[in-house]
This record gives sequence, structure tokens and C-alpha cells, in this order.
Amino acid sequence: MNKIERSSFRAILSVLFLDNLGLVVVYPIFTPLVLKPIYSLLPPDYPLSIRLILLGVLIAAFPFAQFIAGPFIGHIADTKGRRFGLTLALLGETIGFLMTGIAIHLMNYPLLFFSRLFTGFFAGNLTICLCAISDMSPNPQTRSKNFGIVSSVIGISFVAAIVLGGTLSNDAVDSFFSSAFPFWAMTLFSLINIGIVKLKFTETHVACKANCHYFREQIGELLQVFKNKHLKYLYFLFFFFMLGWVVSLQFLSTFLIEHFIGTKLAITLTFIGVGVAWCVGNMVINRFFVSRFKVGKILFYSLLLSTVSLFAASEVRHFFLFVHFIIFAGLAASLAWTNCLALISAKAPPHLQGKLLGFNQSVATISMVFAPLFGGMVGEFDIRTIYLFASLSLLISMIFSIRYKTKTPF
Repeated sequence: MNKIERSSFRAILSVLFLDNLGLVVVYPIFTPLVLKPIYSLLPPDYPLSIRLILLGVLIAAFPFAQFIAGPFIGHIADTKGRRFGLTLALLGETIGFLMTGIAIHLMNYPLLFFSRLFTGFFAGNLTICLCAISDMSPNPQTRSKNFGIVSSVIGISFVAAIVLGGTLSNDAVDSFFSSAFPFWAMTLFSLINIGIVKLKFTETHVACKANCHYFREQIGELLQVFKNKHLKYLYFLFFFFMLGWVVSLQFLSTFLIEHFIGTKLAITLTFIGVGVAWCVGNMVINRFFVSRFKVGKILFYSLLLSTVSLFAASEVRHFFLFVHFIIFAGLAASLAWTNCLALISAKAPPHLQGKLLGFNQSVATISMVFAPLFGGMVGEFDIRTIYLFASLSLLISMIFSIRYKTKTPF
């Protein structure tokens, strides 16, 4: 990278860190607001069953809107440029975070639900950032290295968001804090992001002029790209990978409590361990592997290791062993996520990067919607079957990688 590209790359990392911080910060906040009658978000006579449903609807609103808007945001990034797309998405998120803070302050559930839909619709920053990085990455190996850095930043922000969300929403820590306070902070962070993009980010993609493809023509070309069976394998692979990995994370706390009498400290440290493993996998191990092996081979073996690790985690009876297996699964999963994205990006023509990566983001969000439903159903039999289900989903993903690996030079 030259000096201008390095400045743009650092701006992208800053946007991703602050943006992902704002997206994850809701996890320690929404559950008590909805489930505990002491809060007035819902009428006090609502039973727990209704509250659980409304909590699920509230959480699902964001990924559902993100699923709808993913290709649309990607199209804007393709036709108007990455800088314009980032600015638009950040502006929408700023308004969305502000609405969320107001809704919590007023304890207004309908407004809170609408604010999550609105924020989710504009949460296309990951797609646009990946597009910009693809523009600066000439081959799959370079993309894998750069996407690995992105994945590490996301892992760090995940850990930071859990800590900050739980702290800034706790008025026992400081009377100034409240459940709405983190969203006032995220509104400010989004405005800072807009400034960073304006000052530090240089356009990496030539915006469409009058002679550019129209949207309908681009959709037709996009459909032709999807007919590439290699790309279809990658999308199926990514869906089952995300399904299995998200299930394993969403039910990690429940599993620790049910089988190991996990304390709050033990649960927090386990999540931090997974987050650190995710960062190490991309910042250290992936950078070592991509200079020595093909990206497709790294993807296959990382899926194999994560599958075996999650299966072993479902069978062990000691907390110490379980933590090691789940952390190792996180390390392997980080390599799978990064290299799958690198291969998908490598299959896309430059003017369709936004749409293809936007569609990929939609695939990821759909898996996030299905994960709690499938996990809840299989968990009714035995909580351990959740990790059996997760390992089976990753096994299916690995089978798709074998099929892809036999048909591609990567």
C-alpha cells in the first residue's frame, strides 16, 4: 500500500471499530429492559412468555433490516463510490442510535423497535469497508491478510462493547450512567466516524458516470455471476459456517451455567478468551499461513479444526477442557471467516464488489436470525445437543469447501 492507501485503510479500521462497538453494545442492555418488570418498557402484567417473544422480535429487527438493505447499500457503494456510501450509512446509524437512546429514555417499545429497524437498514459499513479493502488488495492472499486485520479489529471491539455496554448502562457505577447512555455515546462516535471518513479516507472506487451500467443491468450481471457454481458453494459454505458458529456463541452462557455452574466472571472471561483467540488467529496465524498456503486450503483445514473442536466441547465434562476447546474453535473459526470472505471477494468483478459482499452480509444476517431458533429447538432435548448441532453445521460447511476446493485453483 502507498501512503494514501494506508491512510484510507486506517480510517476504515477506525470506522469498523467504533461501528461494531455500537452494534454489539446492545447485548447487555436490552435483555433486562424487556424481561424485568421493574422497567416500564412493557406493561408490568406481561408474562415472561410474552416478554421473551418481544425480546426476540426486538433483537431480530436489526439483522432483518440489515438483510433487506445489504445489497442496496452495496449498490450505492458501487455506483456512488465507497466514500459516499460510508458517509450515508454512518449518517443513518447516527440518527438510529439517537432514536434508540430517546426510545429507552421514554421507555417506548414501539419507538425502540422502529429505531432498531432503522439502524439495521443503514448498518452497511462492514460491506462497504470490505469493498474498499478489496479495491486496495490485488490478489486473494493480500485480501486474506487485510480481511484478517479487519476481523481482529471486530474481535477487539466485541470484547470492548460487552465491557462498556455493561458499565455505561449501570447506574450503580455512576449516577450519570443509564440504559440510554451508551446510545448517546454511540451517536457521538458515529459523528466522529463521519469526520474520520471526510478527513482521512480517499476514494478507492471510481463512481459510476452517465455511461455506467444501470441498476437493472447490474442486477442481470449479478445473476450471471451467481450462476458460477464455485460462488454458490462459497455462499452455502458461509451460511452453514455462520449458523454453527453463531449458535455456539449465543448459547455459550447458557451452556456454562447449566453444566459448569458458570459464574458471571467465568462467563465473561470465557468470552474474552474467545475474542482474544479470534484476534490472534487473524493477526498472527493467518498472516503466517497466507504467505505459505493457498487460501482455499487454509479455509478447509480451519473448518475441519473448528468442527472437531466444537464436537469435543459438547462431549467434555470438565470446565477447564471445555474452555480450551471453545477458545481453539474461536481461533479456527476466525481463519475460516476471513478466508471465505477473501475467496468470495476474489470472484467478484470490481464494479460488483459492493453487491456481492452486500449479499454475503445478508447471508450472514439470515444465519443470525435462524441461529437462536434452531439452537432453542435442539436445546430442548439436552443443552449439549446445541454444540452437536453447531459442529454438524460446520461439518456441512466443510463438505461445501471440499466441493469448492476440487473445482478451483485457489
